[in-house]
Amino acid sequence: MDITVEAIEALRVPDAFAPVVGFRRFGIPWPSGNGNSYLLVQKGHRWAPSGPTKAECRRMGTGPCGEKVVPDQSCGCGLHAWLEVQEALRYYELTTMRGWVLASVIGWGRVLFDEDFWRAEKALVVAFADPKDTHVDKLEIVRERTARWLARVADNYGVPVIPLEELREYTLTYGEEYVEHG
Repeated sequence: MDITVEAIEALRVPDAFAPVVGFRRFGIPWPSGNGNSYLLVQKGHRWAPSGPTKAECRRMGTGPCGEKVVPDQSCGCGLHAWLEVQEALRYYELTTMRGWVLASVIGWGRVLFDEDFWRAEKALVVAFADPKDTHVDKLEIVRERTARWLARVADNYGVPVIPLEELREYTLTYGEEYVEHG
């Protein structure tokens, strides 16, 4: 999927809200032999490789939050991303134990902001950071294995793998940074 700035412009919602830029880690799936090995998953959401991913409420126990449009303030649903690259790099969850990659994403539709992250109704992967930049503290074999897996994922999603220092600037061609007013 080669996405152009023109295609992103078409993603604007009626109130002219531009997509917001974010960053997130995606875990490398385990076991890695099944047909979903090169798809990105976040808390039950399989991020679509051929277009936007639409959030669904996946609240455990009591069922969906009941909102027609997610995310909802009373729930943790939505597609999550950190506002800053460094926050995404520090984030850890069980799904990243086998390994992880850093992606830049854009979100739009209903977007709720927290202090360090946002949750969106729709989101799209824009690019990946090169593992040789994000995994400098890892063994060479880990960097190589991650890079091989990421090359297949990036090809599947039709997005580039770029140096970490270029990730923010590249992604800003597809959306805007969140700036708190007030």
